[in-house]
Amino acid sequence: MSFHLIIVDDEEAALRGLAEYINWDAIGYALSGTAHTIGEAMDLIEHEPVDVVLTDIQLEDESGLDLVGRLSKEYPRIRCVILSGHGEFEYARQAIRYGTFDFLTKPVQFDALRRTFTQLAQRLQQDSQDIGMKKEYTELKRARFFNNLAKEVHTSFDPAVALDLGIQTTGSLSLVRFRFETAGPRTVPLEGAKHKLRAAMEEQFDPAAHYEMFNNALNEYAVLFYNCSETAIESMLTQLEKAFPLPVSIGVSRVFHSLADLSPAYFEAGKALDYCLLRKNSSIVFYAAIQDVLYKRNIISDELALELNKAFAQKDIHELLTITQREMDRLNRGRDSINYLYSFCVELQLLADHFLRSYLPGYTGQDIAEATRQIVLRDSAEALCEYNRAYILSLEKSIQQATPYVSDTVQSIQRYIQEHYAEDISLQALANQFFLHPNYLSQLFTEKTGRNFIDYLTQVRMEKAQGLLRDTGLRVYDISQMVGYESPKYFSKVFKEVTGCTPKEYRDRQK
Repeated sequence: MSFHLIIVDDEEAALRGLAEYINWDAIGYALSGTAHTIGEAMDLIEHEPVDVVLTDIQLEDESGLDLVGRLSKEYPRIRCVILSGHGEFEYARQAIRYGTFDFLTKPVQFDALRRTFTQLAQRLQQDSQDIGMKKEYTELKRARFFNNLAKEVHTSFDPAVALDLGIQTTGSLSLVRFRFETAGPRTVPLEGAKHKLRAAMEEQFDPAAHYEMFNNALNEYAVLFYNCSETAIESMLTQLEKAFPLPVSIGVSRVFHSLADLSPAYFEAGKALDYCLLRKNSSIVFYAAIQDVLYKRNIISDELALELNKAFAQKDIHELLTITQREMDRLNRGRDSINYLYSFCVELQLLADHFLRSYLPGYTGQDIAEATRQIVLRDSAEALCEYNRAYILSLEKSIQQATPYVSDTVQSIQRYIQEHYAEDISLQALANQFFLHPNYLSQLFTEKTGRNFIDYLTQVRMEKAQGLLRDTGLRVYDISQMVGYESPKYFSKVFKEVTGCTPKEYRDRQK
């Protein structure tokens, strides 16, 4: 990595000597230019990338200190090295107050200059790593905040936390979820897909649009739009869909007005994603367009979905029939039962379709639109129950051929942990993510990896922590947050249990 340097001296011979007789490339610098005056130097800085300024303290009718003073206010990230003559120590003290990295006496000893600039390059390299880590730390905290709020990990919304992270809490908000195909003929390789999607968003979206992006699931990406009309969002998404080279489905929530409502908006965008199966000519679905079909939010709860997926995974057709009949009997006892039953049947078919897409190689999906039409043609609870029974029996062959407990599932779980280790990951959250019962997921993970879920998550977090301790100067408090621990004390305790030393001891040993 090279750092960009400019040299400022009013004496042409000295300037040429510093520029030409030092092998700047060999010590990690690229010479961006030279200047005779402060004005020339500032012009270079405004138009060229500059990391370091080497300036004489005595310029014609000017002082290098004036340049250093301006840079300390206007470009505080630029490091300065000053050349001073004997007897100019008062200037040197002033330079130190401005944060100058070092000062060298004239005539310059090239060996001393090389040592100074080698040390400075090492400092700049460390600063660059720290800035990168702090940026990554902030992005991790923001993603963690959005995911915990969207998935209701925490029961209350704290606006102060959002504002501390620089996240706007109110406005006309819309949540968009992007989902990549991970089964069937349109399967997308996830490696690099999210990076390409993010790059396409930055290129295609209106520069004036205010939006937040976060990584919300293994095969998804989420974008929160602020104060964008539905028309503007649809236009941007349509352009993105045309420009993005990989097949992706897009679900859009209704407008909401506070981040406190992010969880229901996340649900709405997810349901819109499910209903992308209904649209043959478009992969963009707005929840507002299909909310009447859904009727109610929790027709199939997370708990019921897990129960059904357990039956799917065990290939237990009898259990599927029993569960669905039980639920339809329950729904039929309430008011407006026929609409509840319509929604239940549609939701069940979407759930079954998702399961088979995930675990049956070559499965291309059913015609959900036609299935929905068949459902609404039934005008009684009895007719719907009979239709539902016939539907489940029609899936028996496909269900028997499905292979849900394969190494790909465990690898997907491991990838999810690798991406989301900084978040509040629980066995239940993973079960919800992968449509498996927690007990079955735990058993499967242990069988395939030889360790339990908690041990694997802890290993991933500790490996990330060791890298941060070794390669950055971040505080232990910051590192604990970056790897998913709210309490630095608990993080240090776990770290010592795993490595045999405290985080500080580990860092000291790496020096």
